[in-house]
Amino acid sequence: MIAIGIDPGKYGGIAAILSDGTPLAWPMPVTEADICEMLRDLLIYEDDNHNGIHAALEHVWSTPGQGGGFAFGRNVGHCQMALTALGVAFTPVLPKRWQKELGVSYSKDLTDVEKKNITKRRAQQLFPVLKVTHAIADALLIAEFCRLPTGFDLLNSGGFAEAEGVLLIDRQVNHIFPRIAELHLCPAQLPQHTNFALF
Repeated sequence: MIAIGIDPGKYGGIAAILSDGTPLAWPMPVTEADICEMLRDLLIYEDDNHNGIHAALEHVWSTPGQGGGFAFGRNVGHCQMALTALGVAFTPVLPKRWQKELGVSYSKDLTDVEKKNITKRRAQQLFPVLKVTHAIADALLIAEFCRLPTGFDLLNSGGFAEAEGVLLIDRQVNHIFPRIAELHLCPAQLPQHTNFALF
């Protein structure tokens, strides 16, 4: 399986871990066309290995009064649209979820740069073959979360705590099964114990 991690912030990035464990990472492309082209290039590896592909897209929101909210939301939309157009299954993941699984923790009083240094250090530990920067650190860790058995199972089983987010039924079905419309299925026809939630 190819695991993709996306940090959709303006200074975020896109990372992928191939089936053989090879990590790839780039700063967030500037335009929606660039995002689509980058993700399309990853499909070449899927065709070669036939092991599937899944993406975890970090789900965060801007605080009222905090600048950059519009640009951030636009990036999220571009990434979602590119993944959907390419038929790549994806799931939103809350920062605290992937951070917990990968042993990343910090106090709330730290600055953004100090927090980025912590995730950068963790990414350097896990991917010593790459020159890790602030731009790609979180994306690499999100891709690693997507690749781990615990992360992948959570992304695909619906085993999420409802208290951590809003249930997304039809929308989440489309994320995890992007080709479901072609099968003419509705959520009621999915396995009985399939649950979907933002986590």
